[in-house]
Amino acid sequence: MLKVYVRRGSAAAWLRQVTIFHKCEPEFLHDLVLKMKTFIYTPDDLVCRKGEVAREMFIIADGLLEVIR
Repeated sequence: MLKVYVRRGSAAAWLRQVTIFHKCEPEFLHDLVLKMKTFIYTPDDLVCRKGEVAREMFIIADGLLEVIR
């Protein structure tokens, strides 16, 4: 349980560094962290297609993402 608490705390701190989350209330960030899932993609994996209706938001923590048509 402590491991989960520490992970949530560091994820919320990391989110505060993202421009669109600068002014968010701590409670909102906490709730957002509870809904976050970690995914690891390898080169050539398809994350989403341009023009698709979005049902998720992706935050790239490390690496690059290329938009192709």
